[in-house]
Parts: sequence; structure tokens; C-alpha cells
Amino acid sequence: MTNDATKRRKNTAVVPPPAAAPVVRPEPDAPAELMAAIRRAEEAAEEAQEQREAATVYQLPFWPDDRRTMPTDFLTSALFAAIHPKDARHLEDEELVNLNGYKITFRGKRLSQVHADVWQGIMHLARQFPQGTQVRFRARHFLRLIGRHTGKSQRRELRRLFSELCATCVDIHDTRNKQRFWGSLLPNGAARDEDDDTMFILEINRDLARVFNLGHVSIDWQLRSKLKAKPLQSWLQLYFATSSRPVAVADLHRLSGSVAPIKKFRVNLRVALEELAAAGGHAAQIADGDVVRSVAALPEGAG
Repeated sequence: MTNDATKRRKNTAVVPPPAAAPVVRPEPDAPAELMAAIRRAEEAAEEAQEQREAATVYQLPFWPDDRRTMPTDFLTSALFAAIHPKDARHLEDEELVNLNGYKITFRGKRLSQVHADVWQGIMHLARQFPQGTQVRFRARHFLRLIGRHTGKSQRRELRRLFSELCATCVDIHDTRNKQRFWGSLLPNGAARDEDDDTMFILEINRDLARVFNLGHVSIDWQLRSKLKAKPLQSWLQLYFATSSRPVAVADLHRLSGSVAPIKKFRVNLRVALEELAAAGGHAAQIADGDVVRSVAALPEGAG
């Protein structure tokens, strides 16, 4: 009996279970992890850049009294067109032709070279001041600054020009679709009548100060004063301040925003180039191939 019990115990001995198969974990997806890490790094860099941008205080550059300065982005397009004010029409988010391949859309009354003079005058008073500065001036003083008469009709017109600059929306994106400017050319201001004059208070906001920081061009004001009431000549002065490369007449026609037919524009352009050079400005002429080329000096009888 003892032997039988022993046999039974031997027969019922616990057999260890088979070893569990090892868990096979997939290898990490290296490319996906790398891309995720790159995205995180880019987001961190972008956030840091936004923080630096938010902490930056922009201010207009300084320039002497006989100069004016405008942002390069405003001069490489038909933002301030070569038109008479009477030919200005309202634009509704219209894309403007420009030199740099940027996408520039504009809403508001089409701006002329008169608007350009007024806008330059405002920036002249605000030069070297930081963003948020309120510029205060009287209408008569400002009109003298930009070389205009100071009569009642001129003061009334100045107020209208300020209103038209205020009622604009300019949107500029570069070739990478990064926004460089968005907003009004004259966003904040107030006016108060004082006897036979008007006190204007205009604020230079952050976006206006910043667009100068992206690049600006110096303008000879004495020369510009000689070109008053000559829209195409005035526009050409601004254009040649940014580029002296050969350019087709057809391209200048589009860039200037001219409303004249191309044939009439070519005639006007020939005269404008001669008058600009005679006034001491950039010398250029229409050459073979209907291309405008810069010259050291216009030869006698050229054109």
C-alpha cells in the first residue's frame, strides 16, 4: 500500500507550465518620432520668436529735415498711384501689382501722390519717436511743411485727405505668405477746431512703426517739391528710389496704377522721364525694346 501511494504521488507530480512566449514589442517608428521632435522644436522656436516680438518696442528712424522716408514695402507697388486725385476710385480688396512678388491687397479710395506727400509729412513729424506716440500739429503748420497754401479750402482738403488715409486697409504678405503689414495707413487720430485752425492728434501705432523696421527708403524732399502736381514724375521719383534696373514700359504702366491707355502712358512717360532728370532726379529713358533704362545723363535731344 505504501508502494502504491508512492507511485501515485510520483504520477501526480506538478509539471511546470511551458514558458510564456516573450512579448514582441514593435521597434519605435524612428521617422515619425524624428518628425514629431522637429515639430516640437519649430513650435518652441516660433513661440520664443513671438515672445521676443511682443517685447520689442519699434520706433521710426531719424532723417534730416530735407528728406522724407517711406517703407520699402509701400513703394514697390501701386499703393500710391500715379493718378490725379479726380481719377481715384474706391477699391474693394483689390490686389496691387508690385515688384517683389508680394501679395498686396488694398481697400479704400485709391491713393494718389498727394496722399503720399501727406503721409510722408505725418511720418516726418513722428520720426525717431517710438510706437504709440501721439503726434500733435496744427493744420496751417502741416500745410506749410508739405509745401501747400494754408487757406480755408486747403485746410478742408487736408482733413479730407486724413479721412481717406484713415479709411484704408492694406494687407501685405511676402513670398512665403508671411504677413508683413495689415491695417490702416492712419489708424488712430482726433481733430479739434481752434479759431481759424485745426489741431490734429495722430497716433503712430506698432504696425506702422514696425513696417519701417522691415526696410525704408530715403526721399529727396526738395526734388519732390519741384514735382508737385505732376503725378507720374512724383511716382517715378519714388520708384527709382527702390530700383534702377531696366524695366518694360508695360510693367511701369501696371506698377504705377496709371489709368491712361498704354499708348498715351508711353507718351506721358517719355515726358515725365525728361522732366524728372531735368529737375535733378534719376536719369532714364525709353530704349530699344520698349524698356526704360537708366543712363548717366540724358544726351542732348534724347527721347
